[in-house]
Amino acid sequence: MDSGRESTFVHREVQALVLLTLVAVAAFFLTRSVAHANRERRRADAREWARRGAGALQAGQPAPASAALQRATVLDPANVSYRIELARSLTAQGSDAAARQILLDVLATDSRHIDVNLALGRLEAPRGDVDRVVRYYQTAIDEMWMSGQASRRYEVRSELARYLISRGQRSRALSEVLILSAEAPDTAIARAAVGRLFVDCGDAARALAEFDRALTLEPANQTVRLAGAQAAFSLGDDRRALAYLRGTSSLDAARDLSALITTVLSSDPLAPRLTAAERERRLRLAIARATDRASACASPPPSADALNAFAAALSATGTRRPPVSDVADDGVELVLKIERETAACAPVTTTDRALMVVGSRHEGSS
Repeated sequence: MDSGRESTFVHREVQALVLLTLVAVAAFFLTRSVAHANRERRRADAREWARRGAGALQAGQPAPASAALQRATVLDPANVSYRIELARSLTAQGSDAAARQILLDVLATDSRHIDVNLALGRLEAPRGDVDRVVRYYQTAIDEMWMSGQASRRYEVRSELARYLISRGQRSRALSEVLILSAEAPDTAIARAAVGRLFVDCGDAARALAEFDRALTLEPANQTVRLAGAQAAFSLGDDRRALAYLRGTSSLDAARDLSALITTVLSSDPLAPRLTAAERERRLRLAIARATDRASACASPPPSADALNAFAAALSATGTRRPPVSDVADDGVELVLKIERETAACAPVTTTDRALMVVGSRHEGSS
């Protein structure tokens, strides 16, 4: 082969190689483009199925929701939000075990995932394993701290505190509420919400401090004033509750609470600094009201005989009549029993509610 023919052959080989390379490159990009288009199509289909599932779940149709969300997770398995929604739909059907497994599978690859930990905490909450629930919530809260989700962290910590309160874990709840007090937005609504949580934890001083701060921020906020009044009243601070109620006359609940507090203040036979005559007058009125309620029942309430005996002793004369100061505690306790036993026999009036409040406040103190 002469040099010219050899050169031509090499040139053709180079051209063929270049052409094959170009074809290979084109095929690669075409394949990648087709794969990308397929992925995008699958993701779009997944979004549509997820949308349908969310709509069905919102409409109270968990079975169709689960089917749609299952399709979404198959089409886009990397989307954790679809799995969380699928778990929600399964929980709505009562399939807690299946929902839990879906979430645990995600947690196995990402143990700090905020939404999955939160979903597991909510799923486990009704089961009574408080430590496990707290662990899930705290993991979610810790990650929110790292990711700068301050507003959401406040809401989730509030949820955790309410859960602990509902489980009777007031001491643990108080620890969360103390943190909430430091983290809460300095708004009247947020301060009032923290105040309510302090009330539920049994911390009166901190609760009222939160309500006072709320009213400093919004003195005319009737909703906050009512919340403060309810908190003060629940803690037995009636006069402070009435002070909170100033300027809330447009709220039905405020007017009702004001009437109740006023009745409590005027009807408590065990209130301090009463004259003997006033203590006796209040006790007689309470016994008379309890007697009327016992008479309204088709069948005598269990404490009816004791009530009649107490009323007879109170009406006795001479040495047979016990000093009112010695029996007032027993009378208030008996009235409370009758009020509770006759709750279904006759409408409960403001007076009845007040007598129950009085009895409950003194219950066990005698």
